[in-house]
Amino acid sequence: MSADERRAALVASTVPLLRTQGPAVSTREIARAAGVAEGTIFRVFDSKDDLIRSCVESVFDTTTLRKELQGIDRDLPLEQRLTQAVKVVQGHLHSMFSLMTTLHTAGKRFGPHPDARPDQHRAVRDDVDADFVALVGEDDAARLRVSPEQLVGYLRLLTLSNAHPMLGAGSASAEEIVDLILHGVLVEGEEA
Repeated sequence: MSADERRAALVASTVPLLRTQGPAVSTREIARAAGVAEGTIFRVFDSKDDLIRSCVESVFDTTTLRKELQGIDRDLPLEQRLTQAVKVVQGHLHSMFSLMTTLHTAGKRFGPHPDARPDQHRAVRDDVDADFVALVGEDDAARLRVSPEQLVGYLRLLTLSNAHPMLGAGSASAEEIVDLILHGVLVEGEEA
């Protein structure tokens, strides 16, 4: 197994432990969960904090999220496509927020990698937004009162605020979020 594969296996084994035990999890427990000797951890990570930081980075990584968004069936009706996409994003956000909440509750702050630039975050957000926009398609875009980019911006804001533990804490389903954005809050046929 290469060093990169060992790193990935250790991260995959550590993330669930961090969610349940926080940063107090021991390297012995991590090694046991990964099925490796404890010393293996320190052959691929400089420290336990380095491993935890890599876990945080893995949870923030959007590679899998983007593949799932790109894999949504474009032949489904718009509302179903967007609902599936919001569910994917809700799962990603829940994964991020649950880990960060546990770490912050324990008094540990693991922010972005020290080499990360602010424009990298915007680029990632723009890539995910582009995947959402691609789900709209030309025919459905013509039916909207706003641009597909605005629609996606509204979905992002509502989904993020709904998933954030200090704001919405998951009170709305993906179906409710998409319905609200596409159809508003007025009863059909009612005037404001």
